[in-house]
Amino acid sequence: MIILYLLIPTLMIVLGLTVFQHVLLTFLLFYGWFTLLIFRRWQRGWRPAFHLTGSGWWVGIGSGVFFGSTVFVSMWLLQEQLFDKEQLDMLLANWGFSGASVYGLIAVLLLINPVLEELYWRGTIHEQLRSRLSCFQTIVLTSCFYSLYHFFSIIPLVLWPFTVLCMIAVFVAGCFWGYIRERTGSVTVSIVSHALADAGIMGVYWFFLR
Repeated sequence: MIILYLLIPTLMIVLGLTVFQHVLLTFLLFYGWFTLLIFRRWQRGWRPAFHLTGSGWWVGIGSGVFFGSTVFVSMWLLQEQLFDKEQLDMLLANWGFSGASVYGLIAVLLLINPVLEELYWRGTIHEQLRSRLSCFQTIVLTSCFYSLYHFFSIIPLVLWPFTVLCMIAVFVAGCFWGYIRERTGSVTVSIVSHALADAGIMGVYWFFLR
Protein backbone atom coordinates (compact mmCIF):
# COMPACT_ATOMS: atom_id res chain seq x y z
CA MET A 1 0.00 0.00 0.00
CA ILE A 2 2.82 2.42 0.81
CA ILE A 3 4.10 2.28 -2.78
CA LEU A 4 0.71 3.58 -3.95
CA TYR A 5 0.93 6.45 -1.49
CA LEU A 6 4.35 7.28 -2.91
CA LEU A 7 3.20 7.18 -6.55
CA ILE A 8 -0.33 8.61 -6.52
CA PRO A 9 0.73 12.30 -6.24
CA THR A 10 2.76 11.88 -9.45
CA LEU A 11 -0.19 10.18 -11.16
CA MET A 12 -2.42 13.12 -10.20
CA ILE A 13 0.05 15.61 -11.69
CA VAL A 14 0.41 13.61 -14.91
CA LEU A 15 -3.36 13.30 -15.26
CA GLY A 16 -3.98 16.98 -14.65
CA LEU A 17 -1.16 18.55 -16.64
CA THR A 18 -0.49 15.98 -19.37
CA VAL A 19 -3.86 14.34 -19.99
CA PHE A 20 -6.32 17.14 -19.16
CA GLN A 21 -3.83 20.03 -19.45
CA HIS A 22 -5.51 22.24 -16.86
CA VAL A 23 -3.94 23.68 -13.71
CA LEU A 24 -7.16 24.03 -11.70
CA LEU A 25 -8.14 20.41 -12.33
CA THR A 26 -4.59 19.36 -11.46
CA PHE A 27 -4.89 21.17 -8.14
CA LEU A 28 -8.22 19.49 -7.39
CA LEU A 29 -6.81 16.02 -8.12
CA PHE A 30 -3.49 16.61 -6.39
CA TYR A 31 -4.61 18.37 -3.23
CA GLY A 32 -7.78 16.31 -3.09
CA TRP A 33 -5.64 13.18 -2.74
CA PHE A 34 -3.47 14.75 -0.04
CA THR A 35 -6.53 15.89 1.89
CA LEU A 36 -8.22 12.50 1.59
CA LEU A 37 -5.25 10.54 2.92
CA ILE A 38 -4.52 13.01 5.73
CA PHE A 39 -8.19 12.96 6.75
CA ARG A 40 -8.28 9.15 6.72
CA ARG A 41 -5.17 8.98 8.88
CA TRP A 42 -6.72 11.56 11.22
CA GLN A 43 -9.83 9.40 11.58
CA ARG A 44 -7.57 6.51 12.59
CA GLY A 45 -5.97 8.53 15.35
CA TRP A 46 -2.93 10.03 13.62
CA ARG A 47 -2.05 13.55 14.72
CA PRO A 48 0.69 15.63 13.07
CA ALA A 49 3.34 17.00 15.42
CA PHE A 50 3.11 20.80 15.38
CA HIS A 51 5.12 21.54 18.54
CA LEU A 52 8.00 23.90 17.94
CA THR A 53 10.65 25.65 20.02
CA GLY A 54 11.82 29.22 19.51
CA SER A 55 14.99 28.06 17.75
CA GLY A 56 12.85 25.92 15.43
CA TRP A 57 11.08 29.02 14.15
CA TRP A 58 14.42 30.58 13.27
CA VAL A 59 15.50 27.44 11.43
CA GLY A 60 12.25 27.44 9.44
CA ILE A 61 12.36 31.13 8.62
CA GLY A 62 16.11 31.23 7.95
CA SER A 63 16.14 28.18 5.67
CA GLY A 64 12.98 29.34 3.90
CA VAL A 65 14.43 32.78 3.20
CA PHE A 66 17.63 31.11 1.95
CA PHE A 67 15.77 28.73 -0.39
CA GLY A 68 13.32 31.38 -1.58
CA SER A 69 15.97 34.05 -2.23
CA THR A 70 18.28 31.52 -3.94
CA VAL A 71 15.46 30.47 -6.27
CA PHE A 72 14.45 34.07 -6.97
CA VAL A 73 17.96 35.38 -7.68
CA SER A 74 18.98 32.31 -9.72
CA MET A 75 15.89 32.42 -11.92
CA TRP A 76 16.14 36.19 -12.28
CA LEU A 77 19.75 35.98 -13.47
CA LEU A 78 19.18 32.96 -15.71
CA GLN A 79 15.65 33.64 -16.94
CA GLU A 80 16.69 33.84 -20.61
CA GLN A 81 18.40 30.45 -20.35
CA LEU A 82 15.68 28.89 -18.18
CA PHE A 83 12.53 29.92 -20.03
CA ASP A 84 11.18 30.35 -23.53
CA LYS A 85 8.87 33.25 -22.60
CA GLU A 86 6.59 32.98 -25.63
CA GLN A 87 6.18 29.22 -25.31
CA LEU A 88 5.69 29.51 -21.55
CA ASP A 89 2.93 32.11 -21.95
CA MET A 90 1.08 29.83 -24.38
CA LEU A 91 1.50 26.82 -22.10
CA LEU A 92 0.22 28.61 -19.00
CA ALA A 93 -2.75 29.95 -20.97
CA ASN A 94 -3.55 26.42 -22.21
CA TRP A 95 -3.35 25.16 -18.63
CA GLY A 96 -5.82 27.81 -17.47
CA PHE A 97 -3.17 29.71 -15.49
CA SER A 98 -4.29 33.13 -16.65
CA GLY A 99 -6.67 35.97 -15.90
CA ALA A 100 -8.25 36.45 -12.48
CA SER A 101 -7.77 32.77 -11.62
CA VAL A 102 -4.03 33.40 -11.27
CA TYR A 103 -4.54 35.16 -7.93
CA GLY A 104 -6.42 32.22 -6.48
CA LEU A 105 -3.89 29.72 -7.80
CA ILE A 106 -0.99 31.71 -6.36
CA ALA A 107 -2.76 31.85 -2.99
CA VAL A 108 -3.13 28.06 -3.10
CA LEU A 109 0.57 27.61 -3.88
CA LEU A 110 1.63 29.92 -1.05
CA LEU A 111 -0.85 28.97 1.68
CA ILE A 112 -2.23 25.49 1.00
CA ASN A 113 0.55 23.75 -0.92
CA PRO A 114 3.25 23.95 1.81
CA VAL A 115 0.85 22.71 4.51
CA LEU A 116 -0.59 19.77 2.58
CA GLU A 117 2.71 18.68 1.00
CA GLU A 118 4.51 18.74 4.32
CA LEU A 119 1.71 17.00 6.21
CA TYR A 120 1.74 14.33 3.50
CA TRP A 121 5.48 13.79 2.90
CA ARG A 122 7.14 14.86 6.13
CA GLY A 123 4.10 13.90 8.18
CA THR A 124 2.16 10.75 7.38
CA ILE A 125 4.49 9.20 4.75
CA HIS A 126 7.62 9.93 6.79
CA GLU A 127 6.13 8.28 9.86
CA GLN A 128 4.94 5.21 7.96
CA LEU A 129 8.34 4.67 6.36
CA ARG A 130 10.25 5.51 9.53
CA SER A 131 8.60 2.58 11.32
CA ARG A 132 10.24 0.25 8.76
CA LEU A 133 13.38 2.05 7.55
CA SER A 134 16.31 4.00 8.90
CA CYS A 135 16.28 7.78 9.14
CA PHE A 136 18.53 8.11 6.08
CA GLN A 137 16.47 5.68 3.97
CA THR A 138 13.22 7.40 4.93
CA ILE A 139 14.47 10.87 4.06
CA VAL A 140 15.98 9.81 0.73
CA LEU A 141 12.95 7.75 -0.32
CA THR A 142 10.39 10.44 0.50
CA SER A 143 12.56 13.06 -1.23
CA CYS A 144 12.84 10.91 -4.37
CA PHE A 145 9.08 10.53 -4.74
CA TYR A 146 8.52 14.14 -3.68
CA SER A 147 10.86 15.16 -6.51
CA LEU A 148 9.27 12.78 -9.01
CA TYR A 149 6.05 14.71 -9.60
CA HIS A 150 7.95 17.99 -9.70
CA PHE A 151 9.84 16.52 -12.64
CA PHE A 152 6.61 16.24 -14.67
CA SER A 153 5.54 19.76 -13.79
CA ILE A 154 8.99 21.28 -14.45
CA ILE A 155 9.68 19.59 -17.81
CA PRO A 156 7.23 21.75 -19.81
CA LEU A 157 8.27 24.96 -18.03
CA VAL A 158 12.07 24.94 -17.92
CA LEU A 159 14.49 24.47 -20.80
CA TRP A 160 16.97 21.59 -20.85
CA PRO A 161 19.45 21.04 -19.12
CA PHE A 162 18.18 23.32 -16.35
CA THR A 163 15.37 20.83 -15.77
CA VAL A 164 17.93 18.54 -14.15
CA LEU A 165 19.31 21.33 -11.97
CA CYS A 166 15.80 22.21 -10.80
CA MET A 167 15.15 18.57 -9.91
CA ILE A 168 18.36 18.41 -7.89
CA ALA A 169 17.30 21.55 -6.02
CA VAL A 170 13.87 20.03 -5.25
CA PHE A 171 15.50 16.82 -4.02
CA VAL A 172 17.94 18.70 -1.78
CA ALA A 173 15.10 20.79 -0.32
CA GLY A 174 13.09 17.62 0.32
CA CYS A 175 16.04 16.01 2.11
CA PHE A 176 16.56 19.12 4.22
CA TRP A 177 12.89 19.27 5.22
CA GLY A 178 12.93 15.58 6.03
CA TYR A 179 16.06 16.06 8.15
CA ILE A 180 14.69 18.96 10.19
CA ARG A 181 11.41 17.10 10.61
CA GLU A 182 13.40 14.16 12.01
CA ARG A 183 15.52 16.36 14.27
CA THR A 184 12.67 18.47 15.66
CA GLY A 185 9.93 15.84 15.56
CA SER A 186 7.65 18.52 14.12
CA VAL A 187 6.33 19.41 10.65
CA THR A 188 5.97 23.10 11.52
CA VAL A 189 9.59 23.97 10.67
CA SER A 190 9.34 22.37 7.24
CA ILE A 191 5.98 24.04 6.55
CA VAL A 192 7.41 27.50 7.32
CA SER A 193 10.55 26.84 5.26
CA HIS A 194 8.54 25.38 2.38
CA ALA A 195 6.13 28.34 2.29
CA LEU A 196 8.96 30.85 2.02
CA ALA A 197 10.67 28.77 -0.68
CA ASP A 198 7.41 28.74 -2.68
CA ALA A 199 7.19 32.52 -2.23
CA GLY A 200 10.52 32.83 -4.09
CA ILE A 201 9.14 30.79 -6.99
CA MET A 202 5.95 32.84 -7.12
CA GLY A 203 8.06 36.00 -7.01
CA VAL A 204 9.81 34.94 -10.20
CA TYR A 205 6.47 34.38 -11.92
CA TRP A 206 4.99 37.64 -10.63
CA PHE A 207 7.89 39.93 -11.53
CA PHE A 208 9.37 38.33 -14.62
CA LEU A 209 7.02 35.85 -16.30
CA ARG A 210 3.45 37.15 -16.20
